[in-house]
This record gives sequence, C-alpha cells and structure tokens, in this order.
Amino acid sequence: MPQIAWPNLSNVENDDSSEIKPDAVKLANLIKRRKVYGDITQNATEDELAKLLIYFDNNVPRVIGALEGRVRSKGSRTFIPPAFLGRDGNLTQPPNFEMPIKTNKTIMDFSVESPKMQRRVR
Repeated sequence: MPQIAWPNLSNVENDDSSEIKPDAVKLANLIKRRKVYGDITQNATEDELAKLLIYFDNNVPRVIGALEGRVRSKGSRTFIPPAFLGRDGNLTQPPNFEMPIKTNKTIMDFSVESPKMQRRVR
C-alpha cells in the first residue's frame, strides 16, 4: 500500500453543516478496527478517522496510506492494549505506548574501498 503524506485536517469540517460526510459504514469499520491491538487505525482518533474519510472522499486505502505515512514520519507506532478485568473485578485499561519502527535497512557493503564486509545503515 503506498504511503501518503499526512494531510492538514484543520480545514476539514466533520459536523452536520459540512457538505461531504464520511461514509457511516466505512467509519464504523475503521472505528471497530481501533479495538484490534496494534492495528494501524490506533494511530488516529475517531474524529481524525472521520476527517480522513472526508478528505480522501471515503477512499479507505488512501486513509490507511495516510496513517502509514504518519507512522513513518513520526518514527513510532501507537499501541492501545486491550482492557481487562482485574482481580478486584474492575475494568483496567493499560496505558497506550509508542513503539519505534525500524526505518533503516541494513545492507552489506562490498565496495572496493571497504575490502572487509561491513554492515552499514542507510
């Protein structure tokens, strides 16, 4: 899936007065995906997901591409662990956390200037 730069959503209106509305089914599915641990949609709020749908004319692959671009640009991915029942019977929500992503590729350098194989990061 191609990465898309994160758009400026400050001008996107998500209320009853806006002309374009997010597709209700697509938005509900994206919000449902936020409950899946580690899903890319956990990197945006529900309001941001709605605004992304409006911005990209309800094109979900482009919304996912923008989310991937956001993750790549910030260098980490948000994880929202599932809530669980504690021993006392109360629902406990562990804190969200950011996990760095690996953006550099390790390559083998076989150049003439470097007769020994060296690991180099681009």
